[in-house]
Amino acid sequence: DKTLAIKHVGQFDVSSTAEERCFGGADRVRALTEMFEAIQSAGAEIHICTRNSIHVVQKSLGPRCQRGWGPNQGGIGLLSSVKSIVGRENMSWDMPKSRAIHGQIARGTANNRILFVDDDANNTNEVQTNIPGCEVLHVKGKGMTLEDMAFVKNWVVGAAAESLRVQSTDKEIN
Repeated sequence: DKTLAIKHVGQFDVSSTAEERCFGGADRVRALTEMFEAIQSAGAEIHICTRNSIHVVQKSLGPRCQRGWGPNQGGIGLLSSVKSIVGRENMSWDMPKSRAIHGQIARGTANNRILFVDDDANNTNEVQTNIPGCEVLHVKGKGMTLEDMAFVKNWVVGAAAESLRVQSTDKEIN
């Protein structure tokens, strides 16, 4: 909601027009797809932590709409890239997102290997405070901009390079 999508998405928003109405059109969806591909190519994982319903996320990121060819799915085709979704079904409204991240998503992941992206400054501040060393990106306005997406891609590539550098150093020590 206003991070990947450009608006808060509800169950009745996901239809044949979701790409335009909820995600900003074909060009923006292409940019999101390229960002997801870059994240995966770097060996990183994509997890979604939302106060929305898991069902709405699955449907909106699920199979693209193919009107006339079975059910109207209305998604944008990115669900297969998502490792996990933590939604309102398994995260109470008052649970801090940092607790969901450490408890359900990134158990055992070093804090400096986590990038948290959110449209709510309260959430980014809370995560930054409670997961020291975690990188955060506050998305302002109507969803991630091209600059936000470039930041994510650059951060992931840099984190992957650092991980390889650390692994190489560890092998030299042994």
